[in-house]
Amino acid sequence: MKKYIVLFLLLTCISPAFANTFFEPQWNEFCPSQYADLDLEKDYILAEKKYWQQRKKDFNRKLRYCNVLADDKRGACYDNLRLVEGNATSTHLAEVRIKQQEYANAASMTNTFNYQMNTMNNLLNNRPYYRY
Repeated sequence: MKKYIVLFLLLTCISPAFANTFFEPQWNEFCPSQYADLDLEKDYILAEKKYWQQRKKDFNRKLRYCNVLADDKRGACYDNLRLVEGNATSTHLAEVRIKQQEYANAASMTNTFNYQMNTMNNLLNNRPYYRY
């Protein structure tokens, strides 16, 4: 009985690694869900949609390349494709977060500046007027 339990545990630990190598990568593994089904032929206006559309085109081209390889090389190609696409997605999402933070900081600075200017204007305009 112990042998079967150990064998079962061993198979469950190995199977995810085997699945990643054996099965071809899917585009939805690497992109946010709202961009998973972008039309590859449509002319999008938003830069973010254009980015993910181009990434999807590149992914499909790389996947076709992997699929024509021999079986012994296909698994390594899939692994490399997963690594490259995962890194590209992580990098892009980090860049987007940085830009959003920069915009938020700029807006905050603008709001602070406007508040200070309004305060100064109020002080100058509402000072007591003395006639001599």
